[in-house]
Order: sequence, then structure tokens, then C-alpha cells
Amino acid sequence: MSIEDKNEYFDLGLKYNLLLEYSPDLLFVHDLKGNLLDTNINFIITLGYKDKNEIRNLSMNEFIIYDKSKSNNLNLSKFIKNICNKSKYIEFELITKKKQIISVEGFGIPFYVDEKKVILNVAKNINKQKNFEKRLLEIEEELYETKKSLPEIQFWNFFSSKSSSDFLRKSGQQLLESERKYQKILENIKEGYYEIDLDGKFVFFNSSICEITGYLPEELYQLDYQKLLDQQSVEISKGILQSLLKNKNSESFFELKIIKKNEEVIFVETSFSVKYDSNGKATGFFGLSRDITERKKVEELRNRFREQLEEDVKIRTQELQEALESQKLFMTEIVKNSQFKSEFMSTMSHELRTPLNSIIGFSDLLLDQSYGVLNEEQSDFLNDIKFSCEHLLDLINHILDISKIESGELILKFKEIELKLLLDQIHSTIKPLYKEKSLFFKIEGLNNNPTIYVDIVRFKEILYNLFSNACKFTIEGGVTLKIMEKNDFWEFEVIDTGIGIEEKDYYLVFEEFKRVDSPIINSIPGTGLGLPLTKRLIHLHGGEIFFDSSLGKGSTFTFTIPKKKD
Repeated sequence: MSIEDKNEYFDLGLKYNLLLEYSPDLLFVHDLKGNLLDTNINFIITLGYKDKNEIRNLSMNEFIIYDKSKSNNLNLSKFIKNICNKSKYIEFELITKKKQIISVEGFGIPFYVDEKKVILNVAKNINKQKNFEKRLLEIEEELYETKKSLPEIQFWNFFSSKSSSDFLRKSGQQLLESERKYQKILENIKEGYYEIDLDGKFVFFNSSICEITGYLPEELYQLDYQKLLDQQSVEISKGILQSLLKNKNSESFFELKIIKKNEEVIFVETSFSVKYDSNGKATGFFGLSRDITERKKVEELRNRFREQLEEDVKIRTQELQEALESQKLFMTEIVKNSQFKSEFMSTMSHELRTPLNSIIGFSDLLLDQSYGVLNEEQSDFLNDIKFSCEHLLDLINHILDISKIESGELILKFKEIELKLLLDQIHSTIKPLYKEKSLFFKIEGLNNNPTIYVDIVRFKEILYNLFSNACKFTIEGGVTLKIMEKNDFWEFEVIDTGIGIEEKDYYLVFEEFKRVDSPIINSIPGTGLGLPLTKRLIHLHGGEIFFDSSLGKGSTFTFTIPKKKD
């Protein structure tokens, strides 16, 4: 036998004590040698003994008959062998103290107790069934003899064959079995089953009805069911019963209130159906009931929660609506202010750039000494004026570009151009920047002669801003442009060996008018708008920009440009 089987039997052994104490069946336990180990009280009473001590000294040969054709020893051996390895249905007979024979049926169940195999027998008294079958046979014989003496009587021909006799006997047996099963089912279901007569009095019910109502069986029997209901439920049930009798249909489940014996009010879900006799006449009603009080409480809590939630949602919706109205007014003001700012910036930029260009132009004329020779001090003053005007003009141009992007007025003009040609034009512009500081500049990854689809002016501005920024903050070393062609986009890396950026200052890089607080950076002129503008121009091209930098080790700015704008 496998370990799993032994464990299964051992689990049964742990539980059989409860069966011995509470089971209404006849239970007795014995070992494989036929020694009686234990019984329940029903077994002792049925065999006519006083207690366990009196019956324990008996041999099983003295009270069990399994096979009448064998001797007692063989009879007992066969009985044990038949059930020692597997649970099995069996029929046998018991001998009472007064030598009466009782027919029983049931199961022999092997299991282990302290690693010793024993057998638990669970049996039912079937004497009534056997007597019924015996009486059927006697009736059959009587009918057969009557037919022989009075051949003119032909209506009993049904019983003239052995098959009809077997049919009658089997029908009686099935009837008893069905009745037992019916009662067992009713007693074990959680729902309450009930039957009432036409006057509304209980005539049959199972134990669950007693648990639901709180009444004892003797209190509930012949009690009018209306005594259990509140007034509203009485009126509901009356209408339903009258409708059932009138329309001869079955009613689905509905809810009633029951007042229990202890005056506790509970909810039940119940049904009524009409009960008819063999002639089709209504004799009463039957149905099922279940306690749904807890479910009703949950439903009530759910409804209260739903109502509270609906009220909260209503309040929040009103608050949100008010907030949206306020936000709408606020957004209207923002749009007005934005339009005003754009118009103001456009106007001011135009008004400021005109005189600045004039100042720069006249400064160049004076510096060329077209209108007379300048001394050294005058030349320095004019160079300072020109530098300041150029710086201010650069700031105004950046502000104007950002303002146009924000307002949607800056429209890119895309064109396909050779990338090498474009880089040559940019290189000539930035060459003075790195030559002045003796920095190196190189381009990597430019293979063959590919074309790129961009706004030429704005793409130059992107690269110029990144290159000039790299040159400004690089003291020694140089700047490298690395180009990589991907499936759907171009990737450009501008790598410098400059002063780098601390991680804590990363957030400032693309912020407008923000610069890192550093003595070196503060000593270098700048507007704080170059990188923010560059980022916006890259986004307009459909690309992205990001960077990596370490203090003292330089920075790498990487941006992408789609090969074809959608």
C-alpha cells in the first residue's frame, strides 16, 4: 500500500470517534482477526446489550452472519477479506442477544490507527424493507392461488409471470430507497424546505426551517405560517397563494420578513408552489426558504455607499465645473497676455534691432577710420560699443525666435540638401571661435555624400549654438562632431573637453535665462537662451535632444533629426 493510501486511512482514523458518538447508523470497529474494538450506542441497543463492556467480550462469530452456506469461521474470514483493502458496499445479518436476526446494509471502511489497519462498518437496519419485500411475495402468491381457483378473474394477469413479480419487488425496494434518499437530502440541505396545507398550517418541514425561525419542531408543527411574518409580508404571501391557486403556476423566489421566536426580524428569500394529490386536487403548498439577512445588510451598505458616492460625485462635479469655468477665464487671460507678449516682443524687437544695427554699422565705419584716425582709447571704446550692441542684438533675436515658436508663428521651410555642403558652411562660421583659443575641431562619421531634409537656416542655427557653446566653455582640447545614420533618423553628437556641468545643475541647462552659478561661467558673456532655443528648434524638426556631462571632463550634447518629416 502506498504512503498516500496510508495517510488517507489515517485521516479517517482521526475522525471516526466523532462518527461513533453522533451517527444515527450502526457502527462497529474490528481488526483483521475479527476482534471487536469499539461500537456506538445504537449498535449496542439494537443488539439488545447494556453497554460496551458486555459486547466487547463477544466474538464477531457470535453476532454476524455474512454467508449462511459457510461455517462461522469461514463466514467471518470472507466478510473481513471482502472489505480489508477497499471501502465496499455489503449486506449481512446481525444476531441479537435474544437470537433475533436483523438484516443490515452499509459500508466497510478500512483505515489505520497507530499504523494498525482496522475496519469501520457503517450499517443501516433494513428489516422493514425486507419485510416489505417478503409481504410483496406473499401477496403475489395469494393472487396466483386466487387466479388458479377462480380462472374467470383475468385482471390480475399482470402478476402471472416471474418478471412481474420481480418488477413489484424492485418497485417496492426503489420506493423505500427513494424515501430514504429524499429525507436525507431534505435534512442536509441548507435551505429550509416546508409544506403547508390550504389553511396555511405547517404539515412538514426540515430542520433548516427550525434554524431559520428559531422554533422547535413541536412548536412549529400545525402553526399558521402567517404567525411568523410581519403584516406587509402576510399581505404579499396571501396575494401570491391566491394567484397560484387561480392560475395554477409556480412562483419564483421572492422576499419576505420573518419574526423569529426571539423577536429578531430577518429577511428570507422563499418560494411557493401548489401541492396536488393523485387526483389533481390542490392540497396545500410547498417551497424552499433561505436566510438572506446578511445579504440584505450588504446590499443596504452598498446602496448607502452608492448614494453617498453619487452625492460626493455631484459635489465634486460642481466644484470641477466651477474650477473649469475659473480655469477658462484664467486661460483666456493667459491667451490675451500671450498675444500681447508676442505682439509686444515683435514690435519691440523690430524697434530695437533697427537702432542697434545702425549703431553697429556706424561703429564699423569709425573703426575702419574712414572719417579720421582714432587713438587707442577711442578704438577700445568703439569696440566695446560694438560688442555690447551685438550681444544685445543676439539676445533680442533669441527672444523673438522663442516668442514666435510659442505663438506658432515660426514655420520651418524644409529642403533637401547635401549634409557635407551644409557642414562646410557652418564650419566657416565657427572657425574663428576655435582658432582664437587654439582648439581642435574634427568631424567623424561623415561617409559618402548623404543628403538631409531640414530647414537650412534653422539647422545651421542649431549646430552654431551647440558649437559656439562648446567652444565658449572649453579652455583646452577641442570639439568633435560625430555623425551616425540610423534607420529613420540622423544622430549628431557634439563632444567637447570643456569644464563640464555638475549633476545638481542639470535642470538649468534648458531653462530660459538660467545659467550655472560658476566663476568661470559668469566671466563668459551669454544670454542663457541659446540652448533653450536650440531645443525648441530641434523639436520643431521632430527630433529630440539630451546630454551627458561631468564636471571637469567635458560635455556631450546629442540630438536627432528625422530623415523625412511626416
